[in-house]
Amino acid sequence: MIRSFRQLLPLAVGLLFAHATNAQYTTPNTGLSYTLADLVAISGGVITAPSAMSYLQTADFILAANDTLLINEDLTWAVASSAAINIFGTFISAPPAAAVLTAANASLQYDGIRFEDGSTIDLQRLSITDGGGIKSLTDQLTLSYCTISNHVTNATTGSALELSDGKVYIDHVVFSGNEYAAISSAANGAAAPQITHSTFLQNGFGNTNRPQINLGPSGTDTTLIRNNTVIGNPAYTMVGGIAFSSLMGITGYVV
Repeated sequence: MIRSFRQLLPLAVGLLFAHATNAQYTTPNTGLSYTLADLVAISGGVITAPSAMSYLQTADFILAANDTLLINEDLTWAVASSAAINIFGTFISAPPAAAVLTAANASLQYDGIRFEDGSTIDLQRLSITDGGGIKSLTDQLTLSYCTISNHVTNATTGSALELSDGKVYIDHVVFSGNEYAAISSAANGAAAPQITHSTFLQNGFGNTNRPQINLGPSGTDTTLIRNNTVIGNPAYTMVGGIAFSSLMGITGYVV
């Protein structure tokens, strides 16, 4: 019995250690640029490659402040339902045709995405679907020719894309089928998004008092909403189209 216990103990410790190391992965913060393929080799199993150009995230992924994540190929990045993405550094998406960031199981949305204060986000041709929404705390955000769809709210997000402050750029982006607002900002914030040539299609399936574009004050900048298409669902009787408010007396400008 003693011999058996001694033989089993290293195995048990090894299993516990393996579980701990896979609880999350943070990039080294050494100023390097990584692709998802690079992360497969160094993330300790948090990022794997089930097939060619298909990647699976099984636990929380954190991009450190000095590092860059680059998507420069047409690929699919699937995220487990218990996992989240936190970006403190630079996140660039520039695939030749299109890349997809989605849930590993379409019926189980992943926790969501946070663009932290100070991060730099430049996303092109990226479809972000089936998650817990995107919370953006940075004023360095550009989205172009992207799709943001089928997001539900969680403890930290109140819309598919929740903005904090600054002049951010949203151009040729399709928002469709999200639970609450497609884009929102706080009533006590100072976000001035530039929303152009985008489509808002039947967002608000939760049928609450949240317009598809639901913005608070802009601060000293000016919010711009121009050349967009906003289409609702008649069944969502509580959902409006566009709202801009400054209920707390904070400065706001909108075109």
